[in-house]
Amino acid sequence: ADARAARHDRRRMTSPTHEAAMQLAGEAQILALDGLEEAAREKLERAAHLEELVADGAAADRPRTRGILRISAVSLWLQAGHPERASRLAARYLTEPLSPEFALELDQLRTTCQREARSARTLPVVADEFRARAREHEAALARGEIASGTIANARAA
Repeated sequence: ADARAARHDRRRMTSPTHEAAMQLAGEAQILALDGLEEAAREKLERAAHLEELVADGAAADRPRTRGILRISAVSLWLQAGHPERASRLAARYLTEPLSPEFALELDQLRTTCQREARSARTLPVVADEFRARAREHEAALARGEIASGTIANARAA
């Protein structure tokens, strides 16, 4: 009976908008693996926006679905590189009635978001030219095209 209820709950949670968000998140993972970080981030932003819409529209009489969607929306904003937005969203969701396990998970996620936001503010800014060259090298490495060069300091190798 519990398994049937869980399947039913998953079906009710699955809306075209949620499915589109999950599709975009999957595409973002593939782009990231290919070294296309900017394109991956853009897909994740779109996915997070859609998931936030779905989470905000989830029926009050579906607390499990609401909890899952809220955690998903916050997680996607964090993955998209927007920890401050994710933290604010988690804080807003924590003002709503939630089951204790979802409230705990959202609070832990909010703490992670706050930590990442603080770290992002203290990290040095990397020049776009260096970032582009690093992406090219990461993509070449992912394709198995490892460039070799001379070792300047044999002891360091």
